[in-house]
Amino acid sequence: MKFVELKSSLINIEKGYYILGKDGFLVSSAQKLIENACAKSLPDFNIVRFSEENFDIQQILDACLSFPMIDNYRCVVIKGGNFSKEDLEKITKYLKNPNSTTCLVIIEPVGEKDFSGKSLAKILTNVDCNYLDETLLQKIVIKQLANLGVKIDLKGLNALIQYCNYDLTRINLEISKLANYVGKGNIVDFSTVNLLVAKDVEYSIFELTNALSEKNKEKTFDVLNYLLENGQNAQVLLALILNSFRRMFYSTVSKNTPKEIAEMLDVKEYAVKISKSLGLKFTPIKLKKILELGAELDLEIRRGGVDSLNAIYALVSNVLLM
Repeated sequence: MKFVELKSSLINIEKGYYILGKDGFLVSSAQKLIENACAKSLPDFNIVRFSEENFDIQQILDACLSFPMIDNYRCVVIKGGNFSKEDLEKITKYLKNPNSTTCLVIIEPVGEKDFSGKSLAKILTNVDCNYLDETLLQKIVIKQLANLGVKIDLKGLNALIQYCNYDLTRINLEISKLANYVGKGNIVDFSTVNLLVAKDVEYSIFELTNALSEKNKEKTFDVLNYLLENGQNAQVLLALILNSFRRMFYSTVSKNTPKEIAEMLDVKEYAVKISKSLGLKFTPIKLKKILELGAELDLEIRRGGVDSLNAIYALVSNVLLM
């Protein structure tokens, strides 16, 4: 289920949940919602948490088999941890005949693709905590700023969401900063967001590729210099630029839906839609040539014939001339 469906579903608590996703704020919120639904009266007694520091499969199973005090449920939370094959077998066996008064929660560490407990997702109720869509994020930002006595205009709202790359964890950090800056009763506008909120690298890459698609030389080098001056590693930056063009190529030539492409490339659906709109400003042949040039430059870097910084400038200069 999606994160937004979790709260209403907790009328009937499942035997266990597997929380996963890229937004750390949503992951923490999902954990709190489940814990609060299970242990309303005595959380100190009825919530037991395990992590890498205190991970012990026998203690986990003992906690699952214990009964709650006063509350109807006991909540056992495992955040991360290193599951062996035997550990997974024991958890799986327990879940075939679980304690009806225990809710087991497994939390996949954000960004950890090779989490050892990943197979448990197949037998638990999944809670998807990936980034929310723009409409829902807008509502959340407006509400949170209103709670602080501040409003935000549409241009500033969209900029905040895009600069933070739809990451609610970052957005929440920026909200307090923006509210304190403008003060109660005032409005956060685009200029305020632009002044105070650092642009996410992915958003800056979008700005760069957009400028390249429009043959806007000045904007292209402004964005490129902004990224480099803010500490972006040249080799990593080159890879990000080429990934953006690769996404544009696949989004443009593929006959799959944006959702299918997003799943294939492991990106958000909106990113595929943006990539397709940018890709249409090039021909598929030009996009292929850009990727071939990128591959040649990457090979030259490995051979020591050119450094990463000069390779970036060579790439963007050639794209501007295409």
